[in-house]
Amino acid sequence: MPDDVPPLSAAYIKRLLFCTVLIERFYQTHAGRPASDSASGIIIGKGTRFGPPHVNVATAAHVLEDTPTLPVRWCISRLDSLDGTVHVATFTTHKPIAEEPMLFRPKNPGDFDVAMISTFNRATVQRSKPARDVEFIDWTKLTIPLTTPPTGHLLPGTHVAWAGYPGFVQQLTGLYFQCYYQGTVSAYVPSPRPLYLVDGHAAHGVSGGPIWFCRPDGQPVVLGVVSSYEGAKHGVPGLCAFTPINVLFERLEMELSE
Repeated sequence: MPDDVPPLSAAYIKRLLFCTVLIERFYQTHAGRPASDSASGIIIGKGTRFGPPHVNVATAAHVLEDTPTLPVRWCISRLDSLDGTVHVATFTTHKPIAEEPMLFRPKNPGDFDVAMISTFNRATVQRSKPARDVEFIDWTKLTIPLTTPPTGHLLPGTHVAWAGYPGFVQQLTGLYFQCYYQGTVSAYVPSPRPLYLVDGHAAHGVSGGPIWFCRPDGQPVVLGVVSSYEGAKHGVPGLCAFTPINVLFERLEMELSE
């Protein structure tokens, strides 16, 4: 990679590209017709709380809305290399979101638009023939980026970047492409709902994707997840809203200990 690549872009190419995931859900409508939706997420950790090793993926809480019917088939996909190799983890849920132990959504998702999906660290290689089983992520080859500490926030004027899988790109091309965005923090809103407002835009499908900044040494730090695009009216652009990632850790600690 050239030496003059900006830090935010370099962090994306080296780290965030491979930790940002596509989340797809497949189910049926009440009328029995096939339906699906998609969003984005970011790998933030791993664990063994459910037995076999699993991977934790942060996303937006509104991504984990209950579907009209059950069961739901989930596909979590991540790019494993620049040559286009994609690892796909799949699982099926049979209960409402709130009753599924490997899915976490805050009790009041309207106030805290951040959630977490846990999936076992097993996957298949997309379009491989014959089918090939692999680890969803090889922790010996890739380390996840840092996340922000429990307290504090970025100042307005800080340059940030984010990524995700816009739905309109899939509709346009027939394929999902991970897209990179860049902008500047316009404001931090601490209450009633913690948000970063960023001078930039997003699209359906990018919800849940990561936003990050770079430390002086170039290391990326995940700041939050894409929540919404606010304020656009009459052809005047709005601001992209992101929920801080430390809100997720706070809600996990509070609600899982109850």
